[in-house]
Amino acid sequence: MPEILVFYFGGLLVSGAVAVVFYYVLGGPIAALVQAVFGSRTGAVWGRASRIFMVVMVLTGALSTQWYGCSSYGDYKTIAADRRLMLQKSTDQVAGAITYGKTFVIFAAGVGAITVALLTRRSDAGGNADKTTGSPR
Repeated sequence: MPEILVFYFGGLLVSGAVAVVFYYVLGGPIAALVQAVFGSRTGAVWGRASRIFMVVMVLTGALSTQWYGCSSYGDYKTIAADRRLMLQKSTDQVAGAITYGKTFVIFAAGVGAITVALLTRRSDAGGNADKTTGSPR
């Protein structure tokens, strides 16, 4: 196997480990939060879907790293000849995976905050508020 493939698949393997860390460390609280908002049956489906989508986003971040320059495939030969550049590209893969994962978590938190605000507003508008204090029952 060519040495560049070892570095490429090594970067993907470490990015896969990052995806597993995101799945268990951040996915659990996200799934619990979604179940609290949507209920146990619907929340379980959305919780699992959000965890899987987070893993896909992390792996997409790793796969989006270019291993060659924009001018031609001639840059590929330059990278394949230099171990330092291959290690840098593998590190870029892992950094891309972490960046995409962080972006997903921030975006999901924003969407979740808007969803909770809309559901709270809708339940208050439905006559579910106490007449004396104005707070939900």
